Amino acid sequence: MKKFLFVLLMLVVVVVAVVFVFLQKLDGIVENAIETKGTEALGQKVSVAAVNIELKNGMGEISGLTIANPEGFADPDAFQMDLIRLAIDVKSISKNPVVLNELIIEAPVVSLEIQEDGSSNLDEIIAHLKAQNAKQEAQPTPTATAEAEKAPTAEDLLIAIGTLKIAGVELSLRHPKFGDEPKEFVLPDISLKNVGGDEGITALGLTEVVVESIAKEGAKQALKAEANKQASKLLNKASSSLMKKFSSEENIEVDE
Repeated sequence: MKKFLFVLLMLVVVVVAVVFVFLQKLDGIVENAIETKGTEALGQKVSVAAVNIELKNGMGEISGLTIANPEGFADPDAFQMDLIRLAIDVKSISKNPVVLNELIIEAPVVSLEIQEDGSSNLDEIIAHLKAQNAKQEAQPTPTATAEAEKAPTAEDLLIAIGTLKIAGVELSLRHPKFGDEPKEFVLPDISLKNVGGDEGITALGLTEVVVESIAKEGAKQALKAEANKQASKLLNKASSSLMKKFSSEENIEVDE
């Protein structure tokens, strides 16, 4: 009996030690997963400066995340995310989906370059992302036995998010009609609720939601900027016409 208790005690100590070592290395594991899987999913180099996961407190931070621009576009990076904050439901860690009560992307810098044909750098990233997502979803569903025997991977992980907030997006917008210099905008905050629903969403699916949300808001700003530009031209033209009419009646010379 004493031998059994001793063995059991040693087993508990080993398990605790393994868990401790895992938690100590968790930040590095997450960072490596983001860079390798992110690069594969987006088709562009993904880099992370640091990851800090505090499971005990249900908190996490990812800092200095960048996504490179596709070839042929002006800026080196399409996305620069200085800080991503996670509020983790600790009780869901061992489940699938993992629940994030809140995911906040703070003040990301986004480069949106729209070409003459209407296509953009973000379109290219989204197209690659959708192709990867479709490939993943097309894989045959394993049997219950095979599913139980298979070690879980990053592709298997599902995420359910209570609130996804993208705050203070700084958009650098390039368009042939704007000339060589980009126009700078700060987009309205984007807030989405219940992302993934009860069943959860894959990491690829979540990335697609984030990129598409920013791309759509950026496209709106591009249309607004062009509309304002055209409206300004019409206003100037109308003003000029009125001034000419007024000056001709009053015999006043007007400079063009």
